[in-house]
Amino acid sequence: MELLHNESLLENSISVNNTRLEKLLALFNSLNMNHSRLFNKEDARLVVYDIWFLLEYGEKYKEKVNVKEVKKKKWRLLLLEFFAENGLYEQAELTQYCCAEKRFFAALIIVKKLVTGYLPQLEKLWKIQNFKEDVQITNNQNEFERIQNHIFTEIKNKWYIHLFKYESKFKTILEQVVKQLNSVEQVLGPEIWKTIDEDHFDMLMKSIEVNHFAELLFWKEKVEKTAFFSSQTNQNGSYVLCVQQDVSMRDYITIQTAIVLELMKTLQNNEGNLIFVPFGQSIEREMIALKGMFNMDRYFDLNQQIQSKSVPINYKNALNYALLMLKLELSQNDHGKIYFLCNELIYKYLPQDDVWMTAVESYKKNNGLEISVIFLGEKNNFQPIWFADEVLLADQFVSSFKL
Repeated sequence: MELLHNESLLENSISVNNTRLEKLLALFNSLNMNHSRLFNKEDARLVVYDIWFLLEYGEKYKEKVNVKEVKKKKWRLLLLEFFAENGLYEQAELTQYCCAEKRFFAALIIVKKLVTGYLPQLEKLWKIQNFKEDVQITNNQNEFERIQNHIFTEIKNKWYIHLFKYESKFKTILEQVVKQLNSVEQVLGPEIWKTIDEDHFDMLMKSIEVNHFAELLFWKEKVEKTAFFSSQTNQNGSYVLCVQQDVSMRDYITIQTAIVLELMKTLQNNEGNLIFVPFGQSIEREMIALKGMFNMDRYFDLNQQIQSKSVPINYKNALNYALLMLKLELSQNDHGKIYFLCNELIYKYLPQDDVWMTAVESYKKNNGLEISVIFLGEKNNFQPIWFADEVLLADQFVSSFKL
């Protein structure tokens, strides 16, 4: 926070409350940005601030440049001018970045992509290796700054030679950032930047970095095209979605989230209630989405921490829990359905208890309940599951794809 105030290249215009500001800065401090001695973490932080303020001001940023001396001012002004001339403030003018929180995430992602993905290439382009030994061994701050100033002079004198490479790379980075942030909004809604709880900033950043939301949109499109989802009931009522979450399901996290969101979309149209039950060896806690909706801050609860070790999965407990939830939720006139998402481990860990199996079938019949199994295991491993009234296999998501 102190660095933000003392070393601002542009006049400070941040309009978020102190709690959110501290959480945003804590998010930055948690990231590994030390990929160069020439550009250390503090340098990267200052550039993040500069881009953040540039997005706040748009093309008027030049009027807001501080006259006072700040750290690495020549470097930062050069970079700021480059960012502005290559469309960054135009994005702000087009209201791509609607609020301070979104602008911060944009700035942070841009700098992280530059530092982690492009800085090694820049160092080769700038022939930093010629000075690397000097940069690494000196502990004298004045000497270090002298070396940096020498490198800066070399770069500025030959800036135009490499301009095509600079602009092409930055354009690609900017396009990637816009795509990633738009993907977040398509999944969580355009107000997510203002409404998300500060405690979820870190999880949001991690999801953006692994391109989670763009991949999720891809799978949502696949899921909604299947006949299974288009044929789901229009009846109001209560629905339970049991989702297997253990180490064997780690690779299916994004697909299962797309399934959950598509079911919620269907239930919102029907005003049905959804009870989300993640399970593995045990059931941690359920989530209830009234009329298919819950606070989007709880979105990240859909992907709870998956255990790192393989343990027996308690399918029986999950199914019994789902039946109990429907019994507690339903009146005699309500419709009830269970969705059971699992893989082939169900054949290993589901008990073949004749008395229990008979009781389940009898309860289903007497209460008019249906159970749909969504099987995310390998197709060749699928076998009939005795409690399933219908089954969706994973390959139906990609049935139109031909090798």
